Amino acid sequence: ADMVLAYQKIYGHFVVPEDCTLKHVKGHMANDGATDNATINIWYCLADDVETDTTSTTFTKAGSDLACSFDGSEIGKLFGTNYDVDLTGGSIVIPTIKTEAASGTSTFLGSLTLKFITR
Repeated sequence: ADMVLAYQKIYGHFVVPEDCTLKHVKGHMANDGATDNATINIWYCLADDVETDTTSTTFTKAGSDLACSFDGSEIGKLFGTNYDVDLTGGSIVIPTIKTEAASGTSTFLGSLTLKFITR
């Protein structure tokens, strides 16, 4: 499903500076102290939608869920996938990490890079 944020909470995120296409994500992640898996998603909201939403802002998932599966604790995993999402200057992009822990809490450490092509 799409992600929805209260309108006043959309600021402070990465804003695309010009028209471009989101092409790829690549990253490393470690699961600190457990073997719970994670799901990575990249969400976006086009600039026109940000400017017209009045009470909440709907973000669309850039692609399918990206699974990061761990077979041990405190080990690193490489993840990545391709996208083909056209964005306009002023669009907002939000990467998220969701835990699959039964308790709903886990600690993930890592970083990611998004590749954009100007169009």
